[in-house]
Amino acid sequence: MYIRDIAKAKYLGHLTALFEHDRDAYDDTTYARMQLFQRAAWHRADEQAKILAAPGNTDLGEPDDWDESEVIERDFTGSGLFIQPGWLSLVIGDYESAKTMVFLWAAADRLRRGETVIFIDEESPTDQTFDKLSAFQLTPEQRAGFKRYGHRGWNLAAHPEMLDKLIEPHPEATHVGADSVSRLMSNSGLEDDNAGAMRSWTNIEQFLSRNPNVGFT
Repeated sequence: MYIRDIAKAKYLGHLTALFEHDRDAYDDTTYARMQLFQRAAWHRADEQAKILAAPGNTDLGEPDDWDESEVIERDFTGSGLFIQPGWLSLVIGDYESAKTMVFLWAAADRLRRGETVIFIDEESPTDQTFDKLSAFQLTPEQRAGFKRYGHRGWNLAAHPEMLDKLIEPHPEATHVGADSVSRLMSNSGLEDDNAGAMRSWTNIEQFLSRNPNVGFT
């Protein structure tokens, strides 16, 4: 059994039981509503991804805009987090253990310094990601450096050039983040334990060798 399966059993076991024995009660849970919302968002994104993946199309589209109408007041006094440029860093943890927030913490540290951060977001709806980033109380000028690219159906094993196309319009970028590893593997038609998954890691490392001033998480 893989760590991913153990984590799901630990954190979602009671929901699985509820789903099997009381479907109405399950549908009323926050988790079920969130899953329904995500599936709807992924369906819309899948339709867009089919267009982007059409033969001969190399246009990834524009990064998502920040909604200035959503202002969230939170207290955050963290000291920031540094991740070495030119390195491939992994954030590993249990299911729903705030791995994305660790990356966003690192991103916020760079954004405060006026840097540009690119985020490949295959997991969360746009508003959910920006809601999390709001916790770090960035100014509008700092937030402008955060370039989020939602679902594009990334297949880094077969199309490593996607990373180069991603950074072309943002040559000043100092960091690229991807959420999540499992989703990228799935997009490539691979599983975590498949030897072919190494192609994705190799392609990312080669991308970093071509862009030594950029980190990848």
